[in-house]
Amino acid sequence: ASRNLGDIAYRRGEYAEAERLYQASLALYREIGARMEASQSLSRLGEAALARQEDDAAEFLFFDALRLARGVRSTPAMIAALLGLAALAVQQRAHARAAALLHAVQMHRDASQEQRGRAAQLAALLAVADLSVPADHVEPLEHLVDDLLINHAPLSSAVA
Repeated sequence: ASRNLGDIAYRRGEYAEAERLYQASLALYREIGARMEASQSLSRLGEAALARQEDDAAEFLFFDALRLARGVRSTPAMIAALLGLAALAVQQRAHARAAALLHAVQMHRDASQEQRGRAAQLAALLAVADLSVPADHVEPLEHLVDDLLINHAPLSSAVA
């Protein structure tokens, strides 16, 4: 329930309140061992940090979410974390990185319509008109995630 209330606060632009509610949901999910849901709460915390212009915190949260999602093999949670990292890359004007992440999301067969729509919105901000590369040129999501976690994750990012 806290995460849903956090979503409402986030949509209203009440980012501090959203963060408080997402923290509460994260604590609960960790307590009961619901790792996929914890990953989703971490991604939402990252979105709140991003909205507050706290790029470093957002990056740590998205990588923690990605690491946790990869550990439980939750594709939807991995995609949510990748979208967060893409939004961060857009905000930082890291166009090549953003385009690669957005392409991976848009081309993944398990991406939801909502996730594809968010990727399209972010791509429009980049003025990347066409991310449609033939599907046989798409790197498997797990390879992209592993590369990000091994080669690009902040050193102090760790999931307990």
